[in-house]
Amino acid sequence: MKRFAAVSLAALMLLTVFASAASAADVIEIRGPVYNGSDINNIIDTYGENNALTIDATKFAAFYYDIDDNVTTETLSILAVPGTEGNVIGEGGIVYETTIQQVDYEFYRPAAGWSNYSLIGFFAEKYIPINPDKADKLAKLVLDSDDKYTIRTGEQLDLGEGYAIEAKQVDVDGEKVWLEFTKDGEFVDDEI
Repeated sequence: MKRFAAVSLAALMLLTVFASAASAADVIEIRGPVYNGSDINNIIDTYGENNALTIDATKFAAFYYDIDDNVTTETLSILAVPGTEGNVIGEGGIVYETTIQQVDYEFYRPAAGWSNYSLIGFFAEKYIPINPDKADKLAKLVLDSDDKYTIRTGEQLDLGEGYAIEAKQVDVDGEKVWLEFTKDGEFVDDEI
């Protein structure tokens, strides 16, 4: 009887291990179809529209895509142009575009002027155009968070990408703070 109980208990333990492993498996979804055809023109004819096959972030995972807000900025178009033959795309037959989109701040306070900002995806990374209407100069988005932090005099808040803010001094009334902004430990700017 003891042997039966021990074997039964061992079997139940094994079933529990396999059941938990099976339920712990993550579902992984890869966005984007596999294009199948005999040559580029055949693929454009089969999957494209009007002599062009346009792929965006919902079809290609290497483009920027904010799944929470359904924001995508990048597209790649393959055009049926002269010189496209077999697996060769003719000159001017590939067009990459990215556009500026308005996205909400995580710290969303419209009454205080904190509602949205311009963002542009570039090869799946988030960038901020220096001029909100023109993408000729870009800066990498370092932080967009609605987390609250408390820093004391002499403490630094790491912002990522080597940037930090340090509270240098607080006035006696607690109304003003002298903050110093640094990059890789080097002074960039300060303000009260």
